[in-house]
Amino acid sequence: AQRYETPADWGAIRRIVAASPGPVILNGDVYSRQDAERAMSECGAAAVMIARAAQWNASVFSASPLPLSEVSRQYVEVAMRYGNPLHNTKYSLIQAWVEQPKPVSKPITQRLYVAKSYAEICDIFGMDPPGDEPVTGQNEEDVEFGYTREQQDAKLQRDLQIKLGD
Repeated sequence: AQRYETPADWGAIRRIVAASPGPVILNGDVYSRQDAERAMSECGAAAVMIARAAQWNASVFSASPLPLSEVSRQYVEVAMRYGNPLHNTKYSLIQAWVEQPKPVSKPITQRLYVAKSYAEICDIFGMDPPGDEPVTGQNEEDVEFGYTREQQDAKLQRDLQIKLGD
């Protein structure tokens, strides 16, 4: 398999499309909707797959993708709304910012690495800090807003002990 250090060989895809009796799906070096349209047009592919670009910025499929900072804000809002564990949210944000094909703001990634609460992450992206009110449809004890990873892990451990009867 080709790695991202090696450009995708769209010429080879074009030859495969010409020789194939069935549809061919192109995968490689598609970073935007415009790339997808160009790939299908130039190679004759029936469809394209987008992997890394969608991990970096989920709005890549839009005709007008959002800046990563806005995608990050929306992601944090959803993560808090549904009680995503802080360490999972941090990991996803860090991956999105570090893996960008173009240089990104180093201060943002450095602040993400050391953030210990949703309030700190909200501050990074200029958002209001999370409130203390539970999310609709969740029990108050299930809301993980502003808790450190250690606090989340301790809560998980308590929950497991209750469920296992220890």
